[in-house]
Amino acid sequence: MRGFPQARNHKVIHELLDLIAEAARTPPSEWPQPYEHREDSPMAIATLDLLSAVTQAICHKEQLSRNLLGGTQRLRDLMDFQAGHRTERPALLTGWREQFIGRRLVELLDGRSEIHLSGWPARPRLDVVAHGSGRKKRAEARK
Repeated sequence: MRGFPQARNHKVIHELLDLIAEAARTPPSEWPQPYEHREDSPMAIATLDLLSAVTQAICHKEQLSRNLLGGTQRLRDLMDFQAGHRTERPALLTGWREQFIGRRLVELLDGRSEIHLSGWPARPRLDVVAHGSGRKKRAEARK
């Protein structure tokens, strides 16, 4: 086994062969789903980047590790669910994640809220503001 540093270690080789044999006995119904390559449109990529930026900003503001919400795939799952390409409710719309971020992202995707960037460059701030409350907030800021 060229390039395999444990090729002469009989214990490792036997463990590896046992794993291969066990995998071969696994029925196809229990196999993991294969990775599905997708070619996203430029707007889908921009939307994903936008959701990621909003998520990062909210996590920063609320002092929560972004890693607790999951990665980009969770945002893709949410986008697919909202677009009707997926029927299973995504992780970002269950439990505490739905309360913390999921609803805000759905409102953004549905056009019921908008993003406000302010304070650049000294104290940049990104907020998701529900429609209607943005005008009120801007009026209050002018006072």
